[in-house]
Amino acid sequence: MKKIISFLIIFCLIFTTTNSVLANSYSHSELDFKNTNGYDIFTLNFDNAKVIRSSQVSDNYDQLKTSINYIKKLNLEEKGLIGLEEKLIDDIKKDVENEANLESIVFYIPKIQQKNMLFNRRGSTEVDYGSYDGFKMKAAYTIKRKRWSPIEESRENIIKKWKEGLVNIGIGFTTAKIWVPLSLFQLAGTDISSFENSAVYYYLHGNQTDRYILIQDKNKKASSNASAYIPILHDQKFVVELDSMVAFPGLGNYEMKETIGPVEINSKNFSNKSKTRRTAYKQYITSDNLQIFEDLIGYPDAIFSYK
Repeated sequence: MKKIISFLIIFCLIFTTTNSVLANSYSHSELDFKNTNGYDIFTLNFDNAKVIRSSQVSDNYDQLKTSINYIKKLNLEEKGLIGLEEKLIDDIKKDVENEANLESIVFYIPKIQQKNMLFNRRGSTEVDYGSYDGFKMKAAYTIKRKRWSPIEESRENIIKKWKEGLVNIGIGFTTAKIWVPLSLFQLAGTDISSFENSAVYYYLHGNQTDRYILIQDKNKKASSNASAYIPILHDQKFVVELDSMVAFPGLGNYEMKETIGPVEINSKNFSNKSKTRRTAYKQYITSDNLQIFEDLIGYPDAIFSYK
């Protein structure tokens, strides 16, 4: 067991120093619009990013504090976006609680036509997400470049069945599964079926897009400004790679690593604009406390299924 732990620690240190082309690049194609002129774009980079652990407050306090201060300086409420600041901060805290390693965050904040302007000038860069029953909507985005906490599959019976070709193993989200075929490692040139005490470690990394649908507060549920916008629906899109490593501690820490991806994972209705607008409107009309509708991908976990 000590060998497994020490080996994993060493690998994690090596792994966190590598850079993925996917994880270090952003593409507007990950969003659901092509023209970014209607957005103010802000980028927060974390220098010497560490794995954030809720149990290690001293290690992540500065990074969390930096994120919160940065979001507060965006002055979102002054821009007519009521409640978005609190939602963004709350989601950063959830990343901390789930031990995410954040490398950077890009904020796409929609520009709002101020109430005191008499008309919408031709050439205005304000961008709408559409409307429903007379309620206008906008969308704000964050793209987080991150590494999820490592996931381990070391259950002896599961690994044995996987090597015998009886089960599939991989990682699962609320809306998707990524399977790790045994053939990946067989094609790497080594027959692992007879190796004892092996385990599989998953390292997920890439871009997480969070979309916040904002609806015009015409009924003044959140403020006295009927022209303000409030977040009412939150969904996601991931573009990730999965590094899978089979480790054999009994063979001098011998290991084999293969990469799957990039893989695109969406919330259930991320690409269904009309249904998203309808859901956002219904949530606004029926929710007295303006609870945000969450349509999330979730956090990954080790899974298996019999063939």
